Amino acid sequence: MNTVPSAHPVVLIAPSPWLSRQELVDLVGDDKAARVRHWLKKNQIPFLLALNGWPQVSRAKVREALGEQLVGDSQEQGYQPNFGALG
Repeated sequence: MNTVPSAHPVVLIAPSPWLSRQELVDLVGDDKAARVRHWLKKNQIPFLLALNGWPQVSRAKVREALGEQLVGDSQEQGYQPNFGALG
């Protein structure tokens, strides 16, 4: 198979280490900051509080809470899902 070189290089952008507000809303099912904070506390997911009142949540901590296990010492090395947690 021949490939034609592209005039535009492909740029891969790593995801932010923090969940976006929309990702938090989708995860929690509510768009009120206070209820999102309550849900995170109830599910023992740590967060930092931004000046605007919205929690700043580590993507890695959410993945851990969902049962994924970190492989190696850093996030860049990837995650392996814990399929045993599915029951």
